[in-house]
Amino acid sequence: MSPAILDTDMLMPLFKGMSKVTERAQQHRDLYGYLNITIITYYEVMKGHQYVGAHERQKIFDEFCRLNNVIVLDQSACKQAAQVYADLRRRGKLIPDADILIAGIALAGGYTLVTQNVRHFQRITGLKVENWLS
Repeated sequence: MSPAILDTDMLMPLFKGMSKVTERAQQHRDLYGYLNITIITYYEVMKGHQYVGAHERQKIFDEFCRLNNVIVLDQSACKQAAQVYADLRRRGKLIPDADILIAGIALAGGYTLVTQNVRHFQRITGLKVENWLS
C-alpha cells in the first residue's frame, strides 16, 4: 500500500464508519501513522460546514485534522497541476480546478488518490487512483 490522500468524497463514508473505508483507513494508519488530505479538501469541508452551521461536525473534522496530515499546495504541486490542466484541456477532458489541484498534490508527492470518482480522475496520466468503497 502506497501512501494515500483521501479525496473529499471519501471523508463522509469514513466519518460514518463504513467498514470497507474504516478498515482500509486503519491499515493506512498502521503503516504510515496517519491519514492524508489536501488543503483543497480541507477548504471544501470547511466551506460546507460554515455554510450550514455544522459546528459539531466541524469539531469532529478539526480533531481529525489534528490527528492526521493536511498536505499543502506548494510550487511542485502547482507545476504538476498546471501540466495536468494543459494535458486535459488539450484532450478536451477538463475537470474542475479543485480536482486538478488535488491531483497535482498527489502527483508531486507520489500519493495514491483515494476517491469515489475513479472515472473522473483516471483521465489524469500517471495518477494512481483507488476507491476504498469498492
